[in-house]
Amino acid sequence: MARTSRRSGPSCGTSSPRGPRCWSSTTPDTAGAKAVAVHTAARHPVAGLILESPFTSARDMARLHYRIFPRLLLHLRLDNETEIRRVRCPVLVFHGTADRLAPIEMGRRVAAAAPGPAELVAIAGAGHNDTYDVGGTVYRDKVWAFVLKGVRP
Repeated sequence: MARTSRRSGPSCGTSSPRGPRCWSSTTPDTAGAKAVAVHTAARHPVAGLILESPFTSARDMARLHYRIFPRLLLHLRLDNETEIRRVRCPVLVFHGTADRLAPIEMGRRVAAAAPGPAELVAIAGAGHNDTYDVGGTVYRDKVWAFVLKGVRP
């Protein structure tokens, strides 16, 4: 399961019938960690991909937050919306409806761009980094159902 987590550094768990379960991130979750997870799932067989509050691209983020000269400020080429088109596993996206950093529309676009089964779970009232806390049991139940489905033969 490729997933951004709060543990540092990439590591892989045991394999499932659909591929290895991989975790990659830094502490705390960062935009780069989400891009690494999407990049990994696009190039390696994984059982599933869980994203929290993903942005569409670094360019879109620059346009949103730095309206003057975003191209001059931006040298990163992180593009989750394009990259996720190569992902061949189920995708679960959590996004807060009150996210002001990466608006929920970005999460919708990332989920819609996935070629396989993808689900967007909108967490009412959650911001960018609190979908887990605000989502409570709904969040945890969705994760468990997704993980259990991914590890079954």
